[in-house]
Amino acid sequence: MTDEEIILSSFIRNPKKTRLENLDLCLLPTDFMPGMLREAFGFVLKRISMNKSVDPAEIHQQNPESLKSFDCAISGLAYFCIWATNQESDGKFKDAAKRIKHSAKVRKNKGRLATIITK
Repeated sequence: MTDEEIILSSFIRNPKKTRLENLDLCLLPTDFMPGMLREAFGFVLKRISMNKSVDPAEIHQQNPESLKSFDCAISGLAYFCIWATNQESDGKFKDAAKRIKHSAKVRKNKGRLATIITK
């Protein structure tokens, strides 16, 4: 399981607790690598900020089209169900979030260095 999946799983399994833990780290969707996991994190974060459920079953019942946008090799609903049932992520949020933040800083600094060199 990747750090991004651990974060998603933590938010889906324990949204209130994880949101409070995230206040210190301020993990944002832009910290994720571009792709489906970034979009899924943005989707989950948006639902939590609007006090909506992130339970895959409820999302599917209320608006099944919203999960179809995450369809890849398997359906978006299946991805969310996998993240919701993954107990491996429990208690690993802070470490995974720190690694993601570090990776995001490294990616951003590489761009800054290239800009400085060209100037």
